[in-house]
Amino acid sequence: MSYRNILVQVDSGPHAAARIRFALHLAQAHEAHLTGLFVAPSPYINVMEPGGGAGSVYYAIHEDIERAAIQARELFERLTQQHPNQSSWHQQIGVPAEAICLHARYQDLVVMGQHDPASPADGLPATLLQDVAMACGRPVLAVPHAGSFPTLDQHAMVAWNGSREATRALTDALPLLRRAKKVTVLIVNASMDPGVHGQLPGADVGLYLARHGVEVEVVKDTAFSRDIGEVLLTVAADRQVDLLVMGLYGHSRLREMVMGGASRTMLEAMTVPVLMSH
Repeated sequence: MSYRNILVQVDSGPHAAARIRFALHLAQAHEAHLTGLFVAPSPYINVMEPGGGAGSVYYAIHEDIERAAIQARELFERLTQQHPNQSSWHQQIGVPAEAICLHARYQDLVVMGQHDPASPADGLPATLLQDVAMACGRPVLAVPHAGSFPTLDQHAMVAWNGSREATRALTDALPLLRRAKKVTVLIVNASMDPGVHGQLPGADVGLYLARHGVEVEVVKDTAFSRDIGEVLLTVAADRQVDLLVMGLYGHSRLREMVMGGASRTMLEAMTVPVLMSH
């Protein structure tokens, strides 16, 4: 398994250039084709609003979107100009998550940015990243809006809980894990679910990865009253991890929104790139 097609979501916001460079570096490392994609929601106006002028408002919004799309394309083409045969461009106006999912079906990996509430771009919804990751059927590599990430192959950490989502993420991340100089498998609260982890937690997943040429260190931690997502962030910082691999929403999204959970914490507070699958 390898990545041969990588999709990067491009917008007109301040983090787009760093995201493109990140995705381009990844594409070069895997000898993959890189596709840039601009999406934006269709213009919406309230035609029942008094005063008229709905048509002019619609066209003004549409022109703003077109300018943003041109800006995004020019940025993408400038940064990828040395690789014209390995890159291409698409743009689509409509429902952003649906548009990205449509294109993602023909990609091996989707690179997106974490939502930055201080710099919203192009009218994109705050939930775009999680909506795409939940529905696209492909792994999504999320880049934090704060910080720089020059490497992705020094130390990878897999958040393992034996769930379907974690299994999917682990398999999706194999091309990255094979390239990492060091891989840690982190198991939190293993004793709470012995039926998943067996008598020796981490042994089975370690053997699975070893057969794929990935040597791992298994680390166990206990959350107690802490959110598991906070444990992941703490261990990632302490061990200088540059990539985190995890399943997204092993519990229902509603439950995590109400009660909290690792997925919600990571989406809001990620400090390193996170490959997530559902």
